Order: sequence, then structure tokens, then C-alpha cells
Amino acid sequence: MSIVLHDPRVKELEHKRVQLEAKAGEFYIFTQRVVHGSGPNRTSRSRVAVNCRVIQSGVRCYGHYLDTGKWEMLGLVMPLEKWGCQIYAGAAPDPEVNRVLPAPL
Repeated sequence: MSIVLHDPRVKELEHKRVQLEAKAGEFYIFTQRVVHGSGPNRTSRSRVAVNCRVIQSGVRCYGHYLDTGKWEMLGLVMPLEKWGCQIYAGAAPDPEVNRVLPAPL
């Protein structure tokens, strides 16, 4: 498997790389501090990825990115118009802290 390294610092971690393969219906949970990625999707089917954080409602999540309306890293720009938080329990946070999305149907 060939890996495209966008950040030359990642090369320093190459010897510690572990390859994980998920079968249909499986998933992995890991901390955001894990350098992670995936190879190219060589199938005609879409690949689904979900990013989830569980935090207290008063903690500002990605606030510095939301202020600009985009996430940028290593030349990649991702718009954040549709990004926000879901409330699973407790009171809604102050709208100045996090953008809260409507509950899914």
C-alpha cells in the first residue's frame, strides 16, 4: 500500500505505523491525537467516515475554525457551513459557545 504523506513530519512516524482493516459493520474509536488516515478508495462505492466528540456543553469545540467558516490544513480547505454540535443530554449550550444543529429525524 502506498501512502501519500502531505506533511513531511509524518515521515518521522512511519516506523510506528499500524495498519487496521475494518470489515463491513466494524469501526474503530481512537483519540484525535492519533495520526490517522486511509488509502485511496479503489471501489465504485462511497466510503463513510464519522467524526464524533463527546464533550460538556460549555466546551467550545473547533471554535477557532468556526470563526473563519472553514478548516484548513496542509493545503486542504474544508467548508464548515454544515458542521455543528448535537445535544445528547443536558441543557443546550450558549449559541456563542457552539453552533447546535437540529436533532436528526
